[in-house]
Amino acid sequence: MSNLENRIDIKAPPHQVWAVLTDFASYPDWNPFVRELRGEAVEGRSLSVRIRSSAGNERQFWARVVKSEAPDLLRWQDDIVGAGLLRCQHSFALTRRSDGGTTVEHTLSFSGPLAALARGRFAREVGSGVEAMGKALRARVEGTD
Repeated sequence: MSNLENRIDIKAPPHQVWAVLTDFASYPDWNPFVRELRGEAVEGRSLSVRIRSSAGNERQFWARVVKSEAPDLLRWQDDIVGAGLLRCQHSFALTRRSDGGTTVEHTLSFSGPLAALARGRFAREVGSGVEAMGKALRARVEGTD
């Protein structure tokens, strides 16, 4: 397994962060990485996803929501290469901080026999997209976008 992780603190309670994170229709307005996300944050539902890497490469795919526990955890999964050869799981864990804010941990976990493909250039491109998404999420929630 190979992981990409980004952690960001947001000056807002988890329910406010959750509201922005699950308002998929607004993603094109603020999200530089996940450019389009159609569907609902409901376990078992399909999502149409379009991402753009830091290098400008775009990829459209279908994913499935595997966990949705408002306002704490959202997780979806897709097969980058069919039949489970390379699977990617996006996980957003929201944790309330003692100051009333939220820590968001966005993790991409790659698994399957071809998980080694997720390392190197691909990981750098996607990793910077994950980081940019975290910063944009913070700006959107805090009203500084």
